[in-house]
Amino acid sequence: MRIPLKKLKFNETASKHLKQLEELRSPEDLKLINELANYIDCKKADNFVIIPCHIKESGLKESLLAYKDAALDPSTEIIVFINASESSSDQEFQELAAKRILDIEAAMHDLAALKVQVLSHHFRSKRNQSRIRGVVTDALIKQCLETGIEDPILISNDADALAYAPNYLKEIRESFRNNELLDFASGPIFWSGCDSQARIRYRPEIPLPEVFLSDFFGQFGDEIYREYGHIYTTGCNSAFRLASVCAINGYDFSYEPSFDVEIGVRLKEMRQAAAEDSAGFSQFLYKCSLSTNPRRAFYAQLKNIPYGMQFDNFATVLGAELSILECIEAYQNSKEFLQIDELKDYEANKSKVHQRLSSTFEQFIIGEAAQNKAAFAKRLADRLGMEVLELDASSDRFSISFNWDKSTQFLNRIVQWAKYL
Repeated sequence: MRIPLKKLKFNETASKHLKQLEELRSPEDLKLINELANYIDCKKADNFVIIPCHIKESGLKESLLAYKDAALDPSTEIIVFINASESSSDQEFQELAAKRILDIEAAMHDLAALKVQVLSHHFRSKRNQSRIRGVVTDALIKQCLETGIEDPILISNDADALAYAPNYLKEIRESFRNNELLDFASGPIFWSGCDSQARIRYRPEIPLPEVFLSDFFGQFGDEIYREYGHIYTTGCNSAFRLASVCAINGYDFSYEPSFDVEIGVRLKEMRQAAAEDSAGFSQFLYKCSLSTNPRRAFYAQLKNIPYGMQFDNFATVLGAELSILECIEAYQNSKEFLQIDELKDYEANKSKVHQRLSSTFEQFIIGEAAQNKAAFAKRLADRLGMEVLELDASSDRFSISFNWDKSTQFLNRIVQWAKYL
């Protein structure tokens, strides 16, 4: 019988990881890691929130102020990594990076408990999400080891996360403190601007039913993925014990998809290879939810892009350049999309509600990575309380219809969401 791995010691795994960096990282990245490490101060904290921030992200101040309800304490510091790709000129980088620094200073002025360390870099070669997070993580590992931090925790978030559940950071900290074997944890991310009960909301004026529905399907779809071992973490709203991250040699810089999920999969595989039961080494924290800027979800809806593909092309569609208000106006002016008032008055709009629900479900499934889309669709529909009437996955155009008379559990839940608003 295989024996589960014991708690990993940071000083041991970090030392081994750093010795292997020359083989793992390019000379360019090694230089950057060492430079960034010199600017990180680990003396007063052992919990670190890393936030990559593109120079055009004008919502950074708002994102930082959202931590007011997240239970900041002296043991937690935020590291903002301001960056840009090779497509930006030196002048643009300097001017916009200076604006982001002013945003940070303004947030710290408005929220006294907020402590932010600022790093910046203008990448001269291709960068993906794993590389952006990875260089800062390696730099943090280096500095934590040199400072003598015994058990540092990394929380990975984005610069467009705009609302957090109460006690968000406290819940994460206590999860790791109460389970010394915990390698990583993740929580729900609401991409549409609010959750299923409209408790965590970005703005009151933005609930767009079809965007919310795609998000709603996504929450249950992610649950299925976790059960079947496909996705355990996303780039945002993921927390890691750095000792465990070092044990798998950090982020995989060669990972191409912009949605950096690979690290959670490798952490899970590390434990599965050594233990019969690896369940205790990871945790999904339902209380630790956040609402991110819904601009990409809105854009995907307007462009008829499947929900799961909204993050696939950061190079051509930069979230920071999308206008939320323009997306909202375009959606609300469309007679095709389901509007909130139509959903609230379900009985008077049954035909359109049913048609748009089916269409939104189809688009969601088309964008998912599941190899067997038909099986995934049936499993998801069953979990949602939707009875499948017909399903055709024989062609590129996936199609599905539902028996709405026997899908009342789902319909009642969606209509109730609209009434919360």
